[in-house]
Amino acid sequence: MVIKVYETWSSQAAHEVNKKYSEFLKQRLPFFSKSIGLKMVPSGSSIKSSVAYELGHGKENMGLLELTQMFSALSLIPGYHYELSIESQD
Repeated sequence: MVIKVYETWSSQAAHEVNKKYSEFLKQRLPFFSKSIGLKMVPSGSSIKSSVAYELGHGKENMGLLELTQMFSALSLIPGYHYELSIESQD
């Protein structure tokens, strides 16, 4: 299963978003997922990002829960928004 995440945050939130991502990097991604792409683009007064995560077979529910928790924590930062898109690899 592939999870695509689309993020947007304001320039004012960039420091807090970078700080939170640094914390996540110290914790490492769950063992059952891997990042398979990242694109980040400054867009006027905001930053747009898209990334895809591949979840291991049989670990989809646990992986989706972990990723949702991660992005929910980021969404507490004022000016940060995300959207998840799930693509099954049947």
